[in-house]
Amino acid sequence: MQAGILVTRGAQGLEFRQAATVAINGSDRALLLGLEPKLFSPIAALPATALDITLWKDATGAVAAEVDGEPQYLLPYGWKPVVTASLPAAWQQARLVYRKSPDAQPIPVAFADFVAFLPGGVAELARRSADQRWIDRLGGATQIEWIGAAARAFPSDPAITSLAGFVDRAMRQQFDRFQSGVAGLDALRQALGFGALVARLYPDRPAPLALFRQLQEIQASTERNAMILRAFAAGREWDAFLLADRDFERFEDAYPDLASLRTEALRGSLDLHRRAGETFLAERAYQPGWRELQQASARQPSDRALAGQVAIAWEKYSRQAAEARQGSPQPLDSAQLAQALEAAARFRQANQFGNAQKSLLGAEAIDPDSLPLLLEKTKLLAAAGEFNHALATLDRYDLRATGPQRQAGAALREDLFTERAGRLRDLESQAAKAWAEGSYYRVRSLAIAGLRAQNDATALLSYGGRASLVVRDARDARGFFQQYLDASNTLDTGPRERAEIRAWLAATTPALTAPAANEPESGDRNWFSGKRLPPGIAYCPISLAFQAKIDHIDRAGGKRVTFAWQGDRLQSISGRETIVFQYQNPTPQVFFVAAGGEAVPKIPGDPDEAYRRTPVLLRNNPLVDPVAMRRVTGRNPAVTVSGNSFFDPFAWNGLHYFSIEYDDAGRLARAVEIAGPKGNAVNHTELEFDWDGPKLAAIRAYRDVDGRRRRIYRRTLHYEDGRLASEAIDAPGGPSSIRYRYDNGRLVSAACDADPTLGEPARQVTFR
Repeated sequence: MQAGILVTRGAQGLEFRQAATVAINGSDRALLLGLEPKLFSPIAALPATALDITLWKDATGAVAAEVDGEPQYLLPYGWKPVVTASLPAAWQQARLVYRKSPDAQPIPVAFADFVAFLPGGVAELARRSADQRWIDRLGGATQIEWIGAAARAFPSDPAITSLAGFVDRAMRQQFDRFQSGVAGLDALRQALGFGALVARLYPDRPAPLALFRQLQEIQASTERNAMILRAFAAGREWDAFLLADRDFERFEDAYPDLASLRTEALRGSLDLHRRAGETFLAERAYQPGWRELQQASARQPSDRALAGQVAIAWEKYSRQAAEARQGSPQPLDSAQLAQALEAAARFRQANQFGNAQKSLLGAEAIDPDSLPLLLEKTKLLAAAGEFNHALATLDRYDLRATGPQRQAGAALREDLFTERAGRLRDLESQAAKAWAEGSYYRVRSLAIAGLRAQNDATALLSYGGRASLVVRDARDARGFFQQYLDASNTLDTGPRERAEIRAWLAATTPALTAPAANEPESGDRNWFSGKRLPPGIAYCPISLAFQAKIDHIDRAGGKRVTFAWQGDRLQSISGRETIVFQYQNPTPQVFFVAAGGEAVPKIPGDPDEAYRRTPVLLRNNPLVDPVAMRRVTGRNPAVTVSGNSFFDPFAWNGLHYFSIEYDDAGRLARAVEIAGPKGNAVNHTELEFDWDGPKLAAIRAYRDVDGRRRRIYRRTLHYEDGRLASEAIDAPGGPSSIRYRYDNGRLVSAACDADPTLGEPARQVTFR
């Protein structure tokens, strides 16, 4: 098929018709509104475009077109302005016709059925089918539907059959998202949809078919587990339900009935164990009674009445156990033991915990079960903040103490609970303050200290996990988050909080943890980010710094800009003013940038202070992960710097800072210029970046003008034989270009036209 394709939706789904041309309201042209679906007046001032370009109808019912590589909304000719009308309303009465060939009769199509017009024919259909961003622009269409319909319509066309590899990768990607816990059953169903395409369209591909069968088995297993949970619920086997639900909970969004049953299961389990505990206590079976009540209290730790029952059951059980030991021979206390305990007490009171511990070790060698020793050891552990171990030691005391000795244990236990509660309040308050300050290393140390006091303190577990994620300790983060999920499986914690923690837990998987600066990679290091880049990559995807080392730039008029290097590190740029770069050893990444004689500070030893002081924060920063920071705080801290407002590597007219965002592949996706590293937006200009894999393809800048978002700058990169050949600049100041010259495969120079947008004259760039 040489002509374009008109895509419509009929009773059987998507339909494709050969279409050489389309016309709307009798015209082969339409008016360009711009980047937003808004009606502006006067309409007579709007520019026009021919309809021989890619068109589509979005979810609102408005029609857009791809103009110069980006979407712009259209307005049909013949529409008469109405004050209250919207753009979709302007299209509702549009009359659409197409011709199979330029001289063929026009064929009308109901506008309600129109989906898209692809002038590039089958080749464009294949390309668009693999572009999720383009599919997302359409109303009521999915990628699986597009690929399936295209394959049915053009089963032998090479462009369509080439989609097999894309389908394989898409299935694997969704499967990996499901397996990692990042996504739930939606990702599994997406993967199954792609798998069904493989089975139907490409049945001779064994590896993808094997993955499809694995997906089917996982889906069947998930359905079986859902049935098992319903069976446990029907039989009111609540403990079994909660045990089976631990691995199933992340899928509960897809099973609302099971999500609601989880709360019922927690309440049912609590009541079951409480009744069993009370029955055992009535029968003087104190040990099983205490265990049952303890299990009941674990379902709702905030229930003070239940906690009181647990305490009473422990008192009765431990007293019974201690009295049963009375017949056993007891070691006699010695003077040496008493001296050791007296020394331990003195050292404890002087906060010399190491010496106190040594004295206790000597006492334990004499009699490890001595009641005075156990009391002193409990006090020492509590003084050191080790309340978990202190209470466990006091339990050993209670199981051996009788008569008046029990009063000392009870009084000490009450003191421990009071001290521990105060310690936790203080640590949580400090952690909240440190979190607000962005002191993530301190937050993690506070969380660790708090967990030595109470290992199921959910607030500190949450702080510790999030802080560990930010400081790139994925293993610790996983431990904190998993411990949180174990401790919070109670009536006191809602499903929303647990779902949030599960999402952060999924973010600790290696595939989703942003790499550190010293990650094993191949290629030369980028002078700015420290990331190793393979040959052929001209711009660093992390920082957008140019990869090749510039020796000097000769500007028209005789002014030269020189670059001073020390190995792979750029030390300074001397031009209009001197710009100095500082690195944090041993990390080969820019830590600080100074211009105009600004003093370069000493890098702090405290990691929290060090990362806060740096004006540059990239996704591979070795101290913190800004991507994780944004995920857990909602704030975007990532910042980079350039010599101008549009990341032209050969124009250094000062320091320009940008707040930046990354895409899912870790590449720079969006930037907004800010007034300094901690400042706000300065000119309301937003830059977007297009990538072809790791290669920069284009930079576009937009600004709101008179209430409309307009493009004010575009730089398009052209590659030949795998390397950057030229860059074309389109801006209001006029077009310009950059042309690169190679010698034996090595980049040696670049010729830059005058760039009025940046106020730069023609330049000649020489590389090292």
